[in-house]
Amino acid sequence: GRDLRRLGMVTAIAIVAVWALRFDLVLSGTKQSYMYRAFETRIDNLLVGCLLAIVVRRRVWGGLLGWIARHPLLSFGGSAVALATSGCLQSEIGPAYRDTIGFIIDPIGLACLVVLLATFSDRAALRWTKCRSLCWLGTISYGMYLYHPLAISTVLHFSPHRGPLQV
Repeated sequence: GRDLRRLGMVTAIAIVAVWALRFDLVLSGTKQSYMYRAFETRIDNLLVGCLLAIVVRRRVWGGLLGWIARHPLLSFGGSAVALATSGCLQSEIGPAYRDTIGFIIDPIGLACLVVLLATFSDRAALRWTKCRSLCWLGTISYGMYLYHPLAISTVLHFSPHRGPLQV
């Protein structure tokens, strides 16, 4: 109990520290490619998931989780609107938005969707989320994400006709 509480606090502080770092880096003119790819500028996305796991494990915010359970459509709609709005703002404003506000809103919105999917996965409309092949894809997806640049560059290197995907 107490250790999880402390871990939750440290995780929340680390998340806020990454947000502050990112704002500082954007304001100092750091390259967009670095902002997008660097571990220290993106680790908060993983930490939000870790904090969510701690919150669920500690049964903190039971009132909020209970409210979500009683209002699934409103909760889902709110998360979807937040993520869609964030995507539109990223398209309009560009990397400066994405690297600051977008990288804050997006993982929180996705964490809310994860709570909803986990809470209601037994309902008929969401049973597909327990599909064995989807679970397997979820297991390997982060590794695929990490190695996709290597796979793309290897294919392009050995491709006789380098097309629009050239990196």
